[in-house]
Amino acid sequence: MLGVFYGIGVGSGDPELLTLKACKTLRLLDVLITPVTAEEKESLAYNIVRDLLNHNVEVLFRRFPMSEDPAIWQESAAAVAEEIRILIGNGKNVGFVTLGDPMFYSTYVYLLQELKRRGIDAQTIPGISSVTAACSKTGVSLAEKNERIAIVPAVYAHTDIQPILDAFDTVVFMKVKGDCSSLIERLERAGMKETAVFVSRLGLDNEQIVYDLDEIRGCNVNYLSLIIARKKR
Repeated sequence: MLGVFYGIGVGSGDPELLTLKACKTLRLLDVLITPVTAEEKESLAYNIVRDLLNHNVEVLFRRFPMSEDPAIWQESAAAVAEEIRILIGNGKNVGFVTLGDPMFYSTYVYLLQELKRRGIDAQTIPGISSVTAACSKTGVSLAEKNERIAIVPAVYAHTDIQPILDAFDTVVFMKVKGDCSSLIERLERAGMKETAVFVSRLGLDNEQIVYDLDEIRGCNVNYLSLIIARKKR
């Protein structure tokens, strides 16, 4: 009998924000695959779920490179997908854990594509994204009534983001890392700096919430960070 593959979103960091379905699914696993990036000394996703796993589950750590080249991501995903094909062919229930939600800026999307190419069905378990978790933590409303939202990678801060700032009531910049002074300056010119909030490593050690963006000008911020910017009401 074939095993089953599960893609499991584990939320932004706080284990108590795991869904009931995620907790139940984790206990069904024979093998857990957890991604590790070059910037991580350990798997953050694994640390969130490790206390919920069966004692006899096999844990496989697989490295995914931090690269802007989709081909490099696809190559890593293909290798893991082939490993999963063999495992479920041997009757193993296999899970892959990912931070946040599996279908939102996630390594899992590349893996899912490779699994589909191999004819492997996946059961995807949603997780709480860092965006909604950050809004709840800070008390910042993401949207009200007919307001419009944009969610963009912070890399766009190096291009002309003014049309985005003009068109949307709330803009969330994901994957803010390094020196974000340029982004702060653009928000300031748009009149959105005073209402913006910076959130880093939400639910993890060294969590940081900053309401005055001047405090992080010139700082080398962690890559697990975002900025929520709203127009004044």
